[in-house]
Amino acid sequence: MKKILVLFALAILPAIAADTLPTRLTATLPDDIWYANKAAQTAALDYTPGDAAIYYFDAKRQPVNQPVQDGYYREVLGKTADGRALVQHFYQNSRKPATAPFVLSKGAAPDSGLEKADGKVVHYQKDGAIFAVQTWHDGKAAGRTNYYENGRLFAQSALPAGVAEPAPLPLPEAFAHAARVFYQNGQLMLVSDHWVQDEGAALAYRQDGSLLYSRILQADAAPQITLWDAAGNPLSAGEAYQKAEKEVLRVTKKRKYFAQVIAALFPQES
Repeated sequence: MKKILVLFALAILPAIAADTLPTRLTATLPDDIWYANKAAQTAALDYTPGDAAIYYFDAKRQPVNQPVQDGYYREVLGKTADGRALVQHFYQNSRKPATAPFVLSKGAAPDSGLEKADGKVVHYQKDGAIFAVQTWHDGKAAGRTNYYENGRLFAQSALPAGVAEPAPLPLPEAFAHAARVFYQNGQLMLVSDHWVQDEGAALAYRQDGSLLYSRILQADAAPQITLWDAAGNPLSAGEAYQKAEKEVLRVTKKRKYFAQVIAALFPQES
């Protein structure tokens, strides 16, 4: 999985008229996605402990032959009844868990990458807080990667192609698969197809759910950028426009902060 945050980079999305955009969006995600402790829950795994085996990884989670400063190690805990390996990652420096136990696909090498996981993988920060939840199947991401801060969702990666959205938000089709950033109250802050950088199609919302900003890309045309007031009307100039510009700047700063946080924990994908 390369550059998880560079999503649909500079994609030219299907044409969409500004007057079809949802100017108010108050729908939120269900608790089992929104709250880290609920999202991280997994069914109990029955397995048979085996001989201890350790495999080492560098800071980008690439296999290495020996321990690496700031890297990880994988401990093989045993095997399930159908022969799949149950493993867990630990921070090399502290020896604290970097993931919850997870299962590798049947036949996967014990030092294979995370894409060989079979099911949910829960990632922990160095202080033990849940940072991310992923789901893998048949060597592919089986859903969005959900990122957490202070126990609540703050961002989601793009929805992989061909994967059904378990809890869709009422967004235009052009934005249905794009990456997302959220406010702490559960409201959508930003949906964008390229939110590591200030380019790509994007919608930004205020914390009350009102549309703030839209950037629409269309073939053979300059991006259509619009600022909106809280009543859903386009702004053109004046004090209200300047206030909206400042709000957009705050959203941009928050987006950059989240991108840096994610890159620090997943440097191989930044």
